[in-house]
Amino acid sequence: MALIKGDNSYVTLAEANAYFNDRLDSEAWFVSTAQCTKALIAATSMLDQQDWEGLASTPDGALSWPRSGFWIDSSRRARLGFSAYTFVTSAETEQSLGRDIRLLRKATYELALHLLTNKDILNGSDSVKSIEAGSLKLTDIRAVSLIPRRIRKIIADMTKNKRFNSLGGF
Repeated sequence: MALIKGDNSYVTLAEANAYFNDRLDSEAWFVSTAQCTKALIAATSMLDQQDWEGLASTPDGALSWPRSGFWIDSSRRARLGFSAYTFVTSAETEQSLGRDIRLLRKATYELALHLLTNKDILNGSDSVKSIEAGSLKLTDIRAVSLIPRRIRKIIADMTKNKRFNSLGGF
């Protein structure tokens, strides 16, 4: 499937590559174009299922974004309006975007990397209940979260349920 910004992805592959060029510990991102494309599409799909504040600007659109309405930015203690945003395929600088779009893009990048570095996470075959090696035994092992806390924290202020979402647990 081809990645189409605004249709099945919040970002382009070039935007993600630019982000990871400047990010520490991002070597896993540069595996293959095909894998990165699939990861961005999957990350967008997972984020798109969140219960976002506000309303979708185009209710019949392919994605839940852009949005209209307001959200509370807890880090700035400010009530912000969602950006009047249109998905474009041309290069955008982060400085030209509203805070909500920057956070959404960051969450997309980070979730895509999480999916790449945790093979088989989407089909649930990555979890084990216990493991034993010699006299060492580990039990009650927690599975890797579909959407880790650090990523949920990026988008929390823009979701209706600030503390919990159905895809990632606590």
